[in-house]
Amino acid sequence: MKENFLPAKFIKQSSLIFSFLLFALLAHAQKTWIGAAGAPWNVAGNWTPAGGVPAAADPVIINAGATPIVTAAAVCASIQINNATTNGTITRLTINIGQTL
Repeated sequence: MKENFLPAKFIKQSSLIFSFLLFALLAHAQKTWIGAAGAPWNVAGNWTPAGGVPAAADPVIINAGATPIVTAAAVCASIQINNATTNGTITRLTINIGQTL
């Protein structure tokens, strides 16, 4: 009778660890500003992929011509602003007085 090289318990634990790591990587999704619902940062419809505004671990991309406004306390891991101007339109990130990002 041939023995299994890896015990079933080890395979099960490895699968569980792999699943957890994959979930952790996917949970911190990059968010890109699309501004479909106006200028407020804290409106879920202004971000893609869908699913809400950026969380503290999410990197953010703001593309040329965008004008998001932080009207309430907001968070993100990092901000990348691409092509600060395009066709004379300036990309602007406004943080209202008393608000933080």
